[in-house]
Amino acid sequence: MANISVTHTFSNGTTADASQVNTNFTDIINGTSDGTKDLSISALTCAGNVSMNGNVTLGNASGDDITFTGSLASNLPIKTDGSYDIGSTSLGLDICYFGDGGGNTVGVDCPAIASNFIFTLPAFTCTMPASDGADGDYMETNASGVLSFVGGPSIDSYTTTQTITTAQKNVSVTTSSGWTLTLYAASGNAGRTVTIFKTSSDNNILTIDGNGSETINGATTFPISLQYEKVTLLCDGSNWVVLEHYIPTVVVFGAGNGGESITSAVTDITWTEVTDSHAAWNGTQFTAPKAGYYQVSGICRTTSATNYGLTSYIGGSASLLLEDDGASTVTTHFQGVEYLEHGEVFSIRTDANVTLASSTASHTLHIILLHP
Repeated sequence: MANISVTHTFSNGTTADASQVNTNFTDIINGTSDGTKDLSISALTCAGNVSMNGNVTLGNASGDDITFTGSLASNLPIKTDGSYDIGSTSLGLDICYFGDGGGNTVGVDCPAIASNFIFTLPAFTCTMPASDGADGDYMETNASGVLSFVGGPSIDSYTTTQTITTAQKNVSVTTSSGWTLTLYAASGNAGRTVTIFKTSSDNNILTIDGNGSETINGATTFPISLQYEKVTLLCDGSNWVVLEHYIPTVVVFGAGNGGESITSAVTDITWTEVTDSHAAWNGTQFTAPKAGYYQVSGICRTTSATNYGLTSYIGGSASLLLEDDGASTVTTHFQGVEYLEHGEVFSIRTDANVTLASSTASHTLHIILLHP
């Protein structure tokens, strides 16, 4: 736009009538009020309120500084949705403060970042936590936009009947006697996991129970009984599935004996303990520390050649014929697989009276848990 101009020009020594003067004044008034002319002022101070009607441009170059010393007392309406930015790819704000109308404010600061990013909020209300949380905590939503801090990696330890909550991620248990650990309700918790592990050396059962009628791999409960046995469970929103199940090796190795006399179908054969991973062997009997299939193998040596067979016994009742080749011998090799429930007692007996030969090389016993 052009600068303001007047119709009549006056010079020294000339006379102007009132109409010419009035016309020039009208030109100036119109030029400053109708928006058709530019008014250029190098410095302007206005004492009092100022209203600017029409389009207003502040500055004509990026180097022009605009300084606010007063306080904002209105909204900042945007003319076109999604069309304007505050700042640029190289220059941004430091901290933005938001208030609740009651004198409480929160500042949103941008940490050091390696590159530019755009953070887009979807159409929902997000409620931030009222506290800072603790070191290592992470933030989660309740599916309604309310955020809260949840404890980071930690271990919760229990020794007796307990119902865990969503805050427990890693659970350590000891079992001086058997007890039940109940999981939180699966509804609304799809995707959550919990790891449960046992640290005590006893072979008592920890029973993991789903909430109400909820199942674990289709069963109502899931037992663990071995020291350092561990299970990681995943919630699918209705029930639980086993993601990982670590079962420590169960192994017994015996060699030699005290030269005991064995009565047919009555006396349990003796093997002197060499290795017993879970305190399950007492010299003559094996008490299953966990339900499962066990492989049993070894050699029985007697002082004289005798025709005898070997039979496994569970709870004092004959179960499985391990060996009976019908020949007289001093060494009899045997092997078999037995399924034992937790706590069932397993032993081996002869079907003839014999006397054991104390030989660590040719009187041996191996018991290994194959799988539960």
